[in-house]
Amino acid sequence: MKYLISVQILIKSLVPFFLRGVGEALSWVSPLTLNWVTPQGDAWITSGGSRHFDWLKALLSPIQTLNSEFVSFVKKIRYEMHITGQVIYLEHILNDTFDPDERRIYINDASLVLPDYLYNKADGQDVFHLYNKADGEAAYYLHNIADYSGQAEFTVFVPTAWDLNLTLKNQIRSIVNRYKQAGVRYTIEKI
Repeated sequence: MKYLISVQILIKSLVPFFLRGVGEALSWVSPLTLNWVTPQGDAWITSGGSRHFDWLKALLSPIQTLNSEFVSFVKKIRYEMHITGQVIYLEHILNDTFDPDERRIYINDASLVLPDYLYNKADGQDVFHLYNKADGEAAYYLHNIADYSGQAEFTVFVPTAWDLNLTLKNQIRSIVNRYKQAGVRYTIEKI
């Protein structure tokens, strides 16, 4: 899709009819330089008509500015739409934002400590025995799922040379939170 407006073509279409002349009165020498030649051989831009060209240019400069801002906005949005919660894309956007030259930010999976699972006899799994105190075995404690809830699923590593202050952490969190999957926990640490 093209979003860029050609101001020169717009100026050409906005030139008043009396400046265009009748028939072959004004013709293009080059569409890029906006040089028009009259039947007498004079260039329209250099023979007093430049004030009309400058006037139209001044009128259209806000449109040109808005159009260039819109084009840059479209590029930014297209870039952001291609970012997903995958590790490679999260690393890409973090490095583009904070370390575009050396690209030292990376993400690793955290080591999760999973709770022991108790099976029923009907499941046919290895049998896990719980012992009484009278059997003389070491006590085994079953933990609540809330005991395992503070663990992170991945870690964002930043270079050790950086000052990992609250502001930088919040900036990294704002980017990661935008793209990560809901409910996924993570930490930010130095390498």
